[in-house]
Amino acid sequence: MVEICQTERFEARCERSDEVVLMKTAEYGRMRRSQCVTSDYGFIGCSSDVLGVMDSACSGRRHCSVGVPNAALERVAADSCPGDLKLYLAASYRCISGNAAAAAAAAAAIE
Repeated sequence: MVEICQTERFEARCERSDEVVLMKTAEYGRMRRSQCVTSDYGFIGCSSDVLGVMDSACSGRRHCSVGVPNAALERVAADSCPGDLKLYLAASYRCISGNAAAAAAAAAAIE
């Protein structure tokens, strides 16, 4: 699991030419205290599951790059967290053998 703060980029990359990215988890919000901030504001505990957004951006590709903040992530999290918080992305992926169709089938099997 990697945590990506605002102004950073989530990067997923499969080095082997016969592998593609399969997103495993993705949350956007304020899940842990003092993550991606300079002061400790205590535990906020708001987040949204953004696996669908990250699947669309990354799964089935050999490489993807998603900036934070991102309009699609912000739309999903809009109802979960107060608008003045600095949100961050926590996401994980793995590389699987195959192509985009194989990744889509694997993602559907996980759900």
